[in-house]
Formats: sequence, C-alpha cells, structure tokens
Amino acid sequence: MKSEQRHQLQTNILADQTGKAIEQSKPYVGGVLIGIGVLALLGIGLAFWHNSAQSSNSLAWTDYYFASGRPDDLVPIYEDFPSSTAADWARQAEADSRFAQGLELVFRDRKQADDLILKAKKAYEGIADSTSQPVLRARATFGLAQALESMGDAENATATYKKLKQMESVTPSLATEIDRRLDWLQGSDAKAFFAWYKEYTPTPAAPLSLPNSLNDLPGAPNTQFGNFPNLPNASPVVPPSGESTAPAAPAGSEPAANTNPPATPAPTDPAESSPATPATTPASETPAAATPAAAPGPAASPSVQDK
Repeated sequence: MKSEQRHQLQTNILADQTGKAIEQSKPYVGGVLIGIGVLALLGIGLAFWHNSAQSSNSLAWTDYYFASGRPDDLVPIYEDFPSSTAADWARQAEADSRFAQGLELVFRDRKQADDLILKAKKAYEGIADSTSQPVLRARATFGLAQALESMGDAENATATYKKLKQMESVTPSLATEIDRRLDWLQGSDAKAFFAWYKEYTPTPAAPLSLPNSLNDLPGAPNTQFGNFPNLPNASPVVPPSGESTAPAAPAGSEPAANTNPPATPAPTDPAESSPATPATTPASETPAAATPAAAPGPAASPSVQDK
C-alpha cells in the first residue's frame, strides 16, 4: 500500500506542476503563435523571392544571348534586370561595342569617335567599381586602360595597366598583353604618336554625287509580235491587189521555172491570124536546118522530131 500511495502522490505532484506551467505560459501563447506565423510567412516570402530572382536572372541571360550586340539592344537588359548577373555583362558588352565603333571613326570623324570612346570609358569605370565578379572587374579595367590610351591620356593609361596587373584574376595571356602595352607607353614612340595625335583632325570625305534617277525603273520592253504566217492563231498576210506573194530569188541564182501554165489565148479567126501557106516549096529554096546553140545548163530535148 505504501508504494501505491507513493506513486499516487508523485502523480499528483506532476499534475500540479504541469498545471502551474500551463497557467504561467497562457499570457505568452498568443505571442508564440504570432512568432511562428511570422517565421512561416518569412520562409514563404524568401522562397518566392529566390524563385523570382532565379526567373529574372534566367530572362536576363536569355535576352543577353539573343541580343544582336548593338548598344541599343543591350541597354534594356541592365535597365529591366538591374540585380541580375547578366546586367553587368550587358553593360560590359555595350561599352565594348561603343569603344569599337569609336576606334573605327578615329581617322574619319574625330569628334564622334571621341564621344563614343568617352561613353565607353565611363561605362568601364562604373563596372569596375560596382561588379562583384573578379573576371568582369579585370575585363572592365583592361577596357578602361585601352580607352584612356585611345584618348591620348598616356599617364592614366599606364597607371590603370599597372593596377590591372596586380589583380588575381588576370590570366597569363592578359598579363603578357599588359606588359606589351606598358613597354610601348613608356617608350619614345608613344610620346611622338600622342604629340601627333593630339593635333590630328581628319578631313571628312567628300559626299558622293549620285544622280537622282538611280531608283527609277527602266521602261518595260515591247513583247508584242507581228503577224507571221507560221505562228499559230495568226491571221495570214494578204498582199495588196496585183502583187505576188512568191519570195524574191536571192542574187546570183537562176530564176526558178514557172510552174504555172500560161494563160490560153482566146480563139481568133484563122483567116486573120495565120498567113496563107504556099502550096509547094521548091527543094532548092528550103534552107538547111540550123543546129541550135548549146545553152548553159542541162541539154534541152528537141520539141519537133523529123518524121
């Protein structure tokens, strides 16, 4: 009995302590539940933001890869997705494009070339100061040094090349190129070139004087044919009255034989048409038969045979 009483006493003590704990925690139940709800909402919001950031980054890279490389096509990428990793690369590509255009115009339009190189320089400076990607920072710094060199600022270009050489993300090939540029900038050829380049102003090319009729289309040729007898569905050629339709013989050829029979003369009175034939002809007065002269071409058969 003593063990049962002891067990019952312990159970009562535990129940009393549990009840006291519940009573003491009642004022804090609402706050605990609110805290749990807040944590749940924070987790849901964080997951949504993460998915949204990934989706935004994916869209930014898609637009970057499908861009044509022109600056106007690259600007919307870092304007619409400023927090994406593709935004910095789009700004870098835009700066590279403007810098390349400026170099092409240096010896044709100095003012426009300087404007494009200056825009590229400012873009390189912004990328090098703000990006968190070491490779992109080194690339932007190299572009900045090239822009300064193209603008004739040899001193700042040299300092930028030296700063770039100290970066950890510089590859061996890039380090070789940096050394080559530094050797040239510190030589006498660079000083002579920059002295000439400072005063150089290209002469604009004369405009082409083209005629205004280049865009005019020529007239359509006449494709109508005349009436030929040998063409189908063509009306026969009718010669004028009294003219022959036989073609003319070529020069130097013999005249073709007339295949048409001569017209038969109308009968006349024998007394008027034939003279009187003598009854007898003396043999001595009969002339000898004359031999016909040979005519050119095939021999002619006699038309009268002696009987």
